[in-house]
Amino acid sequence: MPEIADTQWNFIPKSAKLFDKESIEPLQMFFLYAFGSWSIIWLGGLIWFLCRKNETEIQMRSPTLVILSAIGSEFALLCTTLDIILSHQHYPCILDLWYILLFFPLFFFPFVLRFMRYFFTMRELKRWQENKISDPRASIWVMESTWVSILGIVISLTMLSAAILQHTILSDYMTTFGCKIQEITSVILLVLFGLCLIIVGVGLFFMKHFPDPYHIKYELITCFVTWILTLGPYLALSMTNSEQFYSNCCMFAFIISGYFTSVVTSIALTYRAPPEPQTPEKILDTPEQIIMDPEGYELVMQVLIQKSAQEMPPFLKAVLEFKEINDQNTQLKKVKSQEIYVKHISKDAPLQVNISAAMRNDIESRMDNPTTDMFNNAYREVLKLVRTNFLKEIKNLPAYQALVQKREEEIQKKKISESLMRGNNK
Repeated sequence: MPEIADTQWNFIPKSAKLFDKESIEPLQMFFLYAFGSWSIIWLGGLIWFLCRKNETEIQMRSPTLVILSAIGSEFALLCTTLDIILSHQHYPCILDLWYILLFFPLFFFPFVLRFMRYFFTMRELKRWQENKISDPRASIWVMESTWVSILGIVISLTMLSAAILQHTILSDYMTTFGCKIQEITSVILLVLFGLCLIIVGVGLFFMKHFPDPYHIKYELITCFVTWILTLGPYLALSMTNSEQFYSNCCMFAFIISGYFTSVVTSIALTYRAPPEPQTPEKILDTPEQIIMDPEGYELVMQVLIQKSAQEMPPFLKAVLEFKEINDQNTQLKKVKSQEIYVKHISKDAPLQVNISAAMRNDIESRMDNPTTDMFNNAYREVLKLVRTNFLKEIKNLPAYQALVQKREEEIQKKKISESLMRGNNK
């Protein structure tokens, strides 16, 4: 018969030692050492995560929720280990109850909430890009603190449920040692996982309509497939009263895999090569920038047509496009160089540019084997004329100034978008 405690809070029977190594079986000792070894890895990983906390990849994955989930996983694993070691004689039902309704939700729900936050962030980003809202960062659903608060409410509800169960429905069991409520464990885990799966399924359905620059959708799928492969066998083995060793192994794998998919994966992603920083430059300041802008090109054409120099903009634009062609693509280079020659260089070209005979002869001699620099001399000559004679007049146009303002607003909008995707809500 199980020993009865005086109160629900007596965790160890009076007749028991706090830790009796002789009463622990080899398999139980194996799980104890496994937990101790894992705890060292867990602590090291958490410290490493905190050191990388400000990286973009981690910020987009809600670092506070990840840390809370990691803490929940460690305590869930601790309770699982105690369950394995003490369940035969001394394990109090009250710990089992609070372990199920406190630490498992703390482990489970941050996973779902951080993916939901990302989903709402991308939703706000799309609405902003469609000019439906003025600033996506102002939304409470983008702020991680909102989702931490939601987690607090969820945990409060599960703890309230535990308190109600402790003092009402299961009050007679709470003073009994060695009474593991496995049926409740399995049912609650099944309910929690079912809720998470429904939320994830709905999120994936709607996520296909929103941008996913960090590919978190695939990370979400990978995470839940891993959980199904580890938690599924545990639930099946628990409900069939199979060998405890295998179900315990599944529980260890389930909790540890959750830690890896949230903490370790996030750390690894921060070491991917970041994009090369770009040097800020003035907007539509040089003739090349203006010509390569579709609306800027039209402004240049308007001015140069009035100056009877309408051949210059298309020539400069064609040469700039020619230089962008990969050297390996020789066929395309030949086609493009022939177009430029026929249209702007040859003696009967319809938009012939004013260059010296020496420059023209040099280009003709290289037509059979075109290279990126074959038009450089002619390009520099024409560009010099545009910069010297027409650039100031172009920049004085009200339409040019309006275009610059328009491009500045677009760049600012892009910066806000990038800031939002980095998880910066300020």
